[in-house]
Amino acid sequence: MAKGTVKNGSSEIVTVPCGRRSEINNMKKGFLIIFTFFYFGLFIILIDLVSRNFIGPLPVVLNLAALVAAFILSVGLAQFTANKAEVLAPLKRKILLAIVCLLLILAVIVVFVKAKGKKPFQDLEAADISAASVELVPPDTTVQITDLEELAGYLNDIVVYEKDNSYNDYAGQTVTITLTMKDGSKKEIRENNSFVVIDGTGYKAKYEPLEALSHYANSLREDLNSMYIAN
Repeated sequence: MAKGTVKNGSSEIVTVPCGRRSEINNMKKGFLIIFTFFYFGLFIILIDLVSRNFIGPLPVVLNLAALVAAFILSVGLAQFTANKAEVLAPLKRKILLAIVCLLLILAVIVVFVKAKGKKPFQDLEAADISAASVELVPPDTTVQITDLEELAGYLNDIVVYEKDNSYNDYAGQTVTITLTMKDGSKKEIRENNSFVVIDGTGYKAKYEPLEALSHYANSLREDLNSMYIAN
């Protein structure tokens, strides 16, 4: 029977049949793929947490660079872990594989849930609103909103994630929308950077819908200023 050699993790060289060597190589490739996905999933979660909680949304190029670096690191760590797993006893390898697969599944679920978020105003319709106004600070201006259909469209797109009341730590313009509902109740939606505060409760939120809402609110102020100039 043809034979080959493999290292057992130390300086000792062990001679094994070629069939066994092929089996070990296949096992090592399998470990390499699984560990790469595992580490890459962890890095994605880490990048997401750092982006949301410390530095804000990353530019597309920077985000792509972070993902490429994460993948390269994942492959290196996976290679190291696969080499270590190669010298384990078969039962220990199976236990390790089961644990990694379980953690990988959990990581995928966490990423999916965090990425999805929820839309607190997705069912809001213009017909539900009796009146609406927006306050912008600075420049400390309040504008009455007449096109409730357009406003509802912007609010429908808001996506929130976990609760976060650190919004007061961030500087910048604050846009506060006050809704008077047809049933007489009031709702206050305050947008600041990548945070949204709904009736006093703060949330980390998807940046793009909030940016669109801010542009919309400022366009209302500019239209109001234009009317004053025209008059």
